[in-house]
Amino acid sequence: MAEFEPKRPDQKYCRPKCAKRFAQFRNFKKAGRTVYTRICPKCGRLFMTIDENKFDCQDCIGNEVKERLRKPKKKDDVIKAVNHMARASGMSYGKFVAQISMKPLERK
Repeated sequence: MAEFEPKRPDQKYCRPKCAKRFAQFRNFKKAGRTVYTRICPKCGRLFMTIDENKFDCQDCIGNEVKERLRKPKKKDDVIKAVNHMARASGMSYGKFVAQISMKPLERK
Protein backbone atom coordinates (compact mmCIF):
# COMPACT_ATOMS: atom_id res chain seq x y z
CA MET A 1 0.00 0.00 0.00
CA ALA A 2 1.32 3.43 -0.90
CA GLU A 3 1.64 5.75 2.08
CA PHE A 4 1.02 9.47 2.09
CA GLU A 5 1.75 12.40 4.39
CA PRO A 6 -1.55 13.83 5.71
CA LYS A 7 -1.91 17.60 5.46
CA ARG A 8 -4.44 17.72 8.32
CA PRO A 9 -4.64 15.54 11.44
CA ASP A 10 -8.10 14.22 10.47
CA GLN A 11 -7.20 13.39 6.84
CA LYS A 12 -7.93 9.71 6.01
CA TYR A 13 -7.41 9.63 2.24
CA CYS A 14 -4.60 10.83 0.01
CA ARG A 15 -6.94 12.77 -2.31
CA PRO A 16 -10.65 13.44 -2.82
CA LYS A 17 -10.78 10.89 -5.64
CA CYS A 18 -9.76 8.12 -3.22
CA ALA A 19 -12.36 9.24 -0.67
CA LYS A 20 -15.07 9.16 -3.34
CA ARG A 21 -14.06 5.66 -4.46
CA PHE A 22 -14.06 4.40 -0.87
CA ALA A 23 -17.59 5.78 -0.32
CA GLN A 24 -18.76 4.17 -3.55
CA PHE A 25 -17.50 0.74 -2.51
CA ARG A 26 -18.95 1.14 0.98
CA ASN A 27 -22.34 1.57 -0.72
CA PHE A 28 -21.70 -1.54 -2.84
CA LYS A 29 -21.08 -3.53 0.34
CA LYS A 30 -24.29 -2.21 1.87
CA ALA A 31 -26.17 -3.33 -1.25
CA GLY A 32 -24.83 -6.86 -0.78
CA ARG A 33 -22.32 -6.93 -3.63
CA THR A 34 -18.95 -8.62 -3.24
CA VAL A 35 -16.11 -6.11 -3.00
CA TYR A 36 -12.53 -7.31 -3.53
CA THR A 37 -9.60 -5.51 -1.88
CA ARG A 38 -6.41 -5.76 -3.92
CA ILE A 39 -2.93 -4.28 -4.16
CA CYS A 40 -1.97 -2.98 -7.60
CA PRO A 41 1.15 -4.81 -8.85
CA LYS A 42 2.27 -1.75 -10.84
CA CYS A 43 2.06 1.07 -8.29
CA GLY A 44 1.53 -0.76 -4.97
CA ARG A 45 -1.70 1.08 -4.07
CA LEU A 46 -4.45 -0.63 -2.16
CA PHE A 47 -7.71 -0.48 -4.11
CA MET A 48 -11.16 -2.02 -4.12
CA THR A 49 -13.08 -3.47 -7.04
CA ILE A 50 -16.29 -5.37 -7.70
CA ASP A 51 -14.72 -7.15 -10.71
CA GLU A 52 -13.05 -10.38 -9.61
CA ASN A 53 -10.81 -10.34 -12.73
CA LYS A 54 -9.42 -6.83 -12.18
CA PHE A 55 -5.90 -6.67 -10.76
CA ASP A 56 -4.67 -3.16 -11.68
CA CYS A 57 -5.90 0.03 -10.04
CA GLN A 58 -7.92 2.62 -11.94
CA ASP A 59 -4.97 5.01 -12.23
CA CYS A 60 -2.68 2.42 -13.85
CA ILE A 61 -5.43 1.29 -16.23
CA GLY A 62 -5.95 4.96 -17.15
CA ASN A 63 -2.26 5.32 -17.98
CA GLU A 64 -2.41 2.26 -20.26
CA VAL A 65 -5.43 3.68 -22.07
CA LYS A 66 -3.66 7.01 -22.56
CA GLU A 67 -0.64 5.21 -24.05
CA ARG A 68 -2.87 3.30 -26.49
CA LEU A 69 -4.59 6.50 -27.58
CA ARG A 70 -1.26 8.20 -28.31
CA LYS A 71 -0.35 5.59 -30.90
CA PRO A 72 -2.05 6.30 -34.24
CA LYS A 73 -4.28 3.61 -35.66
CA LYS A 74 -3.43 2.35 -39.13
CA LYS A 75 -7.07 2.27 -40.19
CA ASP A 76 -7.39 6.01 -39.50
CA ASP A 77 -4.34 6.67 -41.68
CA VAL A 78 -5.91 4.78 -44.61
CA ILE A 79 -9.19 6.66 -44.24
CA LYS A 80 -7.34 9.98 -44.18
CA ALA A 81 -5.39 9.04 -47.32
CA VAL A 82 -8.57 8.02 -49.20
CA ASN A 83 -10.32 11.20 -48.06
CA HIS A 84 -7.37 13.24 -49.34
CA MET A 85 -7.56 11.51 -52.75
CA ALA A 86 -11.33 12.08 -52.89
CA ARG A 87 -10.99 15.78 -52.15
CA ALA A 88 -8.18 16.09 -54.71
CA SER A 89 -10.47 14.62 -57.37
CA GLY A 90 -13.33 16.94 -56.37
CA MET A 91 -15.58 14.29 -54.77
CA SER A 92 -16.83 13.45 -51.31
CA TYR A 93 -15.35 10.48 -49.46
CA GLY A 94 -18.52 8.38 -49.94
CA LYS A 95 -18.82 9.10 -53.64
CA PHE A 96 -15.12 8.34 -54.20
CA VAL A 97 -15.31 5.00 -52.34
CA ALA A 98 -18.48 4.06 -54.24
CA GLN A 99 -16.81 4.84 -57.54
CA ILE A 100 -13.75 2.75 -56.63
CA SER A 101 -15.90 -0.20 -55.56
CA MET A 102 -18.01 -0.01 -58.77
CA LYS A 103 -15.01 -0.24 -61.14
CA PRO A 104 -14.54 -4.02 -60.66
CA LEU A 105 -18.25 -4.56 -61.43
CA GLU A 106 -18.06 -2.60 -64.70
CA ARG A 107 -15.48 -4.96 -66.20
CA LYS A 108 -17.87 -7.93 -66.30
